[in-house]
Amino acid sequence: LTTMVQLIDLFLNKSNIKTIPPSIGKLINIRMLDLAINQIQDLPTKISNLKKLQVLNLAQNPITEINKKKIKALFSQRMIIDFGQYGQH
Repeated sequence: LTTMVQLIDLFLNKSNIKTIPPSIGKLINIRMLDLAINQIQDLPTKISNLKKLQVLNLAQNPITEINKKKIKALFSQRMIIDFGQYGQH
């Protein structure tokens, strides 16, 4: 991921991803990150380095309510976060 610093939109939906590496925080130009329909339960705190991120799609991932609150706190009110419903299609 560290060689892709110029990325603006990244679509990794339906990729069977279970964890996101802390190096995601080096994608400083990302504005849209689609991680929907994976097996992600939490995000690394380094994701808060993505200051240009406007949309984070985490729909249909098994994220607990505690982790949803943590993720929202990392980004404050500056973006749209979609948690969707786990198990819905």
